[in-house]
Amino acid sequence: MSSSAEHEGGAAVRPSAERLAFDRSSQDVAHTRRIAIGATVIGAALLAGLARTWWAYGIALLSLVAVRFWARRVTSADAEQRALEGRAIELDDEGLSIPRSDGETTHVSWSALDRVEIDHERLLVVLRQRDGSEAEIEPTFGGLGLDALARRIEARRPPQGPRTR
Repeated sequence: MSSSAEHEGGAAVRPSAERLAFDRSSQDVAHTRRIAIGATVIGAALLAGLARTWWAYGIALLSLVAVRFWARRVTSADAEQRALEGRAIELDDEGLSIPRSDGETTHVSWSALDRVEIDHERLLVVLRQRDGSEAEIEPTFGGLGLDALARRIEARRPPQGPRTR
């Protein structure tokens, strides 16, 4: 038997708001990048030091250029994480609010949301809106992975009436 808090008049009652707090799961990605940076630097130094040929020096130099880009991305990811600490995605009856690392918040109303997609290549949940715009969410909220975050948003979304195109 269900309680009146769960059902009211035979219809399921949804909580008025849900909060998916920022978590530090993307630290794993940054940690992996740091390990890759260290391994690449060691490998480049060994290659250049042991092979002592022009092609070995070239590969070592290219490896160090790649390391520079990885290091920038790690620094950028760390700054983004610091900016999102204590913030959360808010899902309520009107739509969802997504915190951004620049301190702003993106609001997407349920009525404007066309569909929720997963971009597996970029590891993002993409919210496609009816006006053609989109909002992107990294799976760093609510302790959920990519698929679970997309399902949670879809589950929170009110049922849509028939669409006319």
